[in-house]
Amino acid sequence: MHHSIITFFLSTSLLGIVRAASGPDAIVAGIKNVTNDIVTINSTLNTFNGSLIGTLTALQIQGQAQDLLSGIQSTTATANATSVLGQADSITVTNSVTGLQTSVYSLLDNFIAHHQAFETAVLGVASATGLVESDLTNIKNATDALGNAIISKLIPEIQKLAPLVLSEIDFHFQRALQMESAGVMNGCTTGGLPRADVSYVPRCIFVAVIVVGIWQQASPSSPFHADAAFAAPVNYYTGGQEQESSGVARVDNHVGLSKQNQTTDAFRRKRERIYRACVECRLSKTKCNGVKPSCMRCQQRRIKCMYEQTPQSLPAWAQRLTVPTNPASTTAVASLSDGTREIDTVPVTHHDAYRSTSPDPLQQSTATIVDEKSSLSWLTSPTLPPAKQARLLAEQYFTNIHPLRCFAFIHKPSFLQNMEARGLPRERNALLHIICALGAQFYALEQQEEGLSLEPGFIRAAGSQWATAAQHLILTDLDQISVQNLMAAHLLQDYVVRIGNYALAFMLSAMASRMSQALQINLEYSTDILCKETEKHPSITIRESRRRLMWSCYVADSLVGSGVDQLTMINDDDLKIQLPCNERNFTQQIICITETLRDRQPLPFISPELRPSNPQDNMGIAAYFLRHMEIRRRVLRYIKHLDQAKLPWLPDSEFSVLDAECKAWYNSLPPSLQFTSTAVYIRKDTHQLGALCILHCGYHETMCDLYRIGAPHLYKIRAAFDFPQEQSPFLHSVQWTLFEHARSIAKIVEEAMRHGTRILADSWLPSIIYDSCRIMVYYLTQLIDPSDTKTPLTLETVPLLERNVKALKRMQAIHAVAEPLVFSTLQQMLLCRN
Repeated sequence: MHHSIITFFLSTSLLGIVRAASGPDAIVAGIKNVTNDIVTINSTLNTFNGSLIGTLTALQIQGQAQDLLSGIQSTTATANATSVLGQADSITVTNSVTGLQTSVYSLLDNFIAHHQAFETAVLGVASATGLVESDLTNIKNATDALGNAIISKLIPEIQKLAPLVLSEIDFHFQRALQMESAGVMNGCTTGGLPRADVSYVPRCIFVAVIVVGIWQQASPSSPFHADAAFAAPVNYYTGGQEQESSGVARVDNHVGLSKQNQTTDAFRRKRERIYRACVECRLSKTKCNGVKPSCMRCQQRRIKCMYEQTPQSLPAWAQRLTVPTNPASTTAVASLSDGTREIDTVPVTHHDAYRSTSPDPLQQSTATIVDEKSSLSWLTSPTLPPAKQARLLAEQYFTNIHPLRCFAFIHKPSFLQNMEARGLPRERNALLHIICALGAQFYALEQQEEGLSLEPGFIRAAGSQWATAAQHLILTDLDQISVQNLMAAHLLQDYVVRIGNYALAFMLSAMASRMSQALQINLEYSTDILCKETEKHPSITIRESRRRLMWSCYVADSLVGSGVDQLTMINDDDLKIQLPCNERNFTQQIICITETLRDRQPLPFISPELRPSNPQDNMGIAAYFLRHMEIRRRVLRYIKHLDQAKLPWLPDSEFSVLDAECKAWYNSLPPSLQFTSTAVYIRKDTHQLGALCILHCGYHETMCDLYRIGAPHLYKIRAAFDFPQEQSPFLHSVQWTLFEHARSIAKIVEEAMRHGTRILADSWLPSIIYDSCRIMVYYLTQLIDPSDTKTPLTLETVPLLERNVKALKRMQAIHAVAEPLVFSTLQQMLLCRN
C-alpha cells in the first residue's frame, strides 16, 4: 500500500525541483545530477520482480532514493548560495530541465507497472516499509526546502507566483495521503491521480515572466496577484471542452456549475456559514469571509470593500420574516408594439400557489453610494427612475446592446413611442426593467469615461435591482408565455452572464428555448410574407420582430450547447423562417424578402414573381452572423466527435469540408462587412462597430476551434488524431493557422479598443480574447523553443498579448469574468497536463 507514497513522493519531489529551477549554471548542474539519479532508479526498477528475492532490489531502490535525497539537498545548498536571479537566468534553467520529461514519464510508469511486485517484496520484510517511507518523507521535506530556497532568489514579480506553484505540491500531497489511507493506489483505479507531468514546467515559468511583464505594462498601478489565478471563472461560452468518456457533457465547462478545486486547508476544513458578503464578492459569485471593514479577498486584490446596508444583505431566513412591499410607481409603459400582445400570448392556466416568494439568487448589492457616486444613486434604486431618466437608459441599451449579434428584435421607434405614451403600469413590465438594467451599466460606464471615478464593481452593480425585479416578474408570470416575456427572459440571460451568474444563465437559456417553441416563432406567421392582408395578420414590424427574437434564441442556444447534443434544444431544421432583414428596412418598416439559413434561397412557398433578383441586398450584419453560427455549430459538433471522423488530411474529410465552408462564408462578406478601415468608421457611425467586431472575432474563434485538432494538449481533446511522421507538414500547417487566427483576434480587439470600451460590449468577447491568449502562449511555449525570446515572431506576439490583457482590464467594468481571465490564462499553462 505504500507504493502510492513512493510514486507520489518521487513525482512531487521532482515537480518541486523542476518548479524551483530558475538559477545559473550551478543549479543547472545540480538538476543534471538529479536527472542521473532518476535514470539510475529507473534502471533498477526494470530488473525488479518482487517476492522475497526481489526485496533486496527494493532495498537497493531505497538506497538510490537516498542518493536522490542527497542530490536535492546539494542543489538546495547551491540555490541558497546563489544571488538573486534575473529573467534570463530563469529561462536558461527552464530549458535545462526540459530533458527530465522522458525520464520522469518512464520512472512513474515503471512504478505503476511494478506495483504488485512491490507489494510482495514489502510484505516479505516488514522493516523495509519503514525505511522507504522514512526516506521518502525526508525527500518531501528536502523538496520543500529546495523550492523555498530558489523562490527566495527569484525576482519579486515571480515570487508572487509562489502560492500558485507550492499549492499544487501541497494539494497533490494531501490527495496522496488520503488515497493511501483509503487503500487506493495512484494510477490503479479510474479515479486515481493523473500521472505527474513535468514537461510543462519550464514553459510555464517562461509564461509567468511574459504575463507578469504584460500585466505591469497594461496596468502599472495595479499589482499582480498570483492568488487571483485560483479565482478565475469558468468559461461560459467555451465551446472548447470535450465530453467525458461516459458520454455525459461536462456541465462545469459550459456553465460554471462546479466549484474550483479547493485549497489544501479547505480540503479538510468544514465550510463556515457566512451570512453576509461584500459587493465585489457577490458580483463575482465568490466566497466571502464577511469580515468588516474589508474581507480577505478584497484585501488580497487591494480593492475597496463595500457592504450593502439593505435588507437583502440578511440571510434568506431573516428576509422571510419581513413582508415584501411593492414600490409605488406613478408612470407606466406600454407593451412592445402597437397593441398586439394578445396575438403572441399562449393562454395557460394560472397556478398562483406555486409562485415563489423567496429571495432570488440574482439580488446584487448596490446600496453604498458615497462622495462622487451620490449623483448616480438613482442607478441603485429598487424602483425604476422617472420617465426622463428611463429614456436615457433605454437609449444606452439601443446604442450598446441592441446592435450586437441578433439582439435587435425590439423596434426602437415603437418602443420609445410606447414609453412616452405611458400606457401600462411600469412595475409589471419585465422588459422595461431589464432594458433599464442593461442600459444602467453603460450609462455608468459613460460617466466613468467622462471623468467620474467609479469602480468596476459599481458599474456592474448599476441597475441590478431592476434586473432582480425583472427576474421576479418573469418567473411569477412563467405560465403567461408571451413574446414580450420571452424578450425579457432572453435579455436577462445576457445580463446574468455579464455579472457572472452562469448557473442562472444556463437555466434561463433553456427556458427561453422552450418559450420560443411554445410561441412557435420558428415558423412564419403566415404565407403572406409581404403583409398584404394587414387587417387579418400582425404588422410588418411585429413579424420581423418575432423572426429576430427566434434567431436570437437560436444564437444563445448555439453558444450554450457548444456542439453537445444533450445541451442543444433548437434544431436548425425546425427554423422555417427567413433571415432578418437589414436594420434600415426594420427601422423604417420596409417590407422585404431575404434568404433562409442554409439554402441561400427565399422561403419555398414564395412565388417566383415575388422573389427579388438579389435577396442578399436586403440582408444585414445579423443575417451573416447567423450563417456563421450555423457553421460554428457543425464545427463544434465535429470536434466533439473526432472518433467518428475521417483523417483530417484527407481531401474529403469533415475537416476539409468545414474548413472550406468557413473560408467561403468569410469570402462572401460584402465590402461593408469586411474588417477594413472604411467599414469600421461606417459601422461606428451607425452604432454597429461592436457587432462588426464580434462578427469577425467569432469567425476567427470558430477557425481556432476547428484547427484545435493540432493542439490536443491545449484543449484536452478526448479522441485526438495521431499524426504520422509523413503528415508533419500538415500538422505544422494546422498549428500555424491556429496561431494566426488567435493573433487576428488580438488585432481586431486592438482596433476596437481605440474606439472605446463599449465596443467590446458583447458578453462572448471575454471568452474569445481569453482563448486568443491561451493559443498564443501555447504556441510560443510549447511549439517553438521557449528560450528563443528574441525571434521576430515572439517580439511581434508579446505586444498582442499585452493588448489583450489591456482589453480585459478595461472590460471588467461591464463583464465580471474579464478581470480574472488574464490570470486564468497563466493558470491554464501552470496546471497544464501534456
